[in-house]
This record gives sequence, C-alpha cells and structure tokens, in this order.
Amino acid sequence: VDNFSVSFAQDFAWVAFFYAEGRHTVRVEVSDGTHAISAEWQIDLLTTAVHAPAGHLPAQFQLAQVFPNPLRAAATPGRIMFQTARLSVVDLVIYDVMGRRVRHLLRAEKPAGAHQASWEGRDDNGRLLPAGVYLLHMTAGGFQATQKLVLVK
Repeated sequence: VDNFSVSFAQDFAWVAFFYAEGRHTVRVEVSDGTHAISAEWQIDLLTTAVHAPAGHLPAQFQLAQVFPNPLRAAATPGRIMFQTARLSVVDLVIYDVMGRRVRHLLRAEKPAGAHQASWEGRDDNGRLLPAGVYLLHMTAGGFQATQKLVLVK
C-alpha cells in the first residue's frame, strides 16, 4: 500500500448493506489504469437490538393487566402488555388453578422496552380450554409476576 502514488490517498466513502447474519467477505479493488491495489476482510454480522435513548426505556420490569379480562375464548385474543428494563429472556406461561402448565406463550430474549403478546384461550396443542380461572406468569431477568385471567365461553 505504501508504494502507491499519492493519487490513491484521496478520500472516498462506501456503504454496504448486509441482510443476513453470518460471515461476509468484503473485497475492495482500486486501480488507476496502471497500478492496482486490493484489500479483503471478513465481517461477522450478528443481530442486536436497537436501543432507544435512556430516558425512553422503562426503569423496571412490569406485567400490565391483560385486556380484555374476562377473556372470551376464541373471540378477541387477550392482549398481554409487558416491559423489560434490560435485555432479558422473557417467559410467559399460562397455568390452570391446579398449577398445571396449559400454554407456554413466549420464551424469547427481549431488549429493554415495551412488548406485547396475546392469548386466545387455547392450550399448547391448539385446543380451546374450558371456561375458568387461569394464571399468567411472567419471568424476566430475576423479575416474576402473576396475573389472574378469567376465560368465559
């Protein structure tokens, strides 16, 4: 690189868009018609969260009241709103009043911020559950919360 004339040292800019995770190879070749130079390097691309300014992020974990509650089975799904104070693995699980897990709604890493999920009154096999009282349990980053849901026909 040091052997090329000053004309190669002019400013330039380029933009590359990578849409898939993984290892990508970038190769740049420059030529003045007589001399040529090339460079090649590897870029490992991973998905990451985009963070909002600190003032807009929740200060604590929270599980909001599900709406509507009572929930009419197979009608409008119940909307489950929750927030995370930092990047965390979030688990949302529905239990019956006997403590048996009937639906694992979510297990995913979520960035700090507000999120939502839904439940339409079905179990893990897609069957409509009978009317009754159910418990929604959230765990995330050491936080735990449980809410009572009423399912009606």
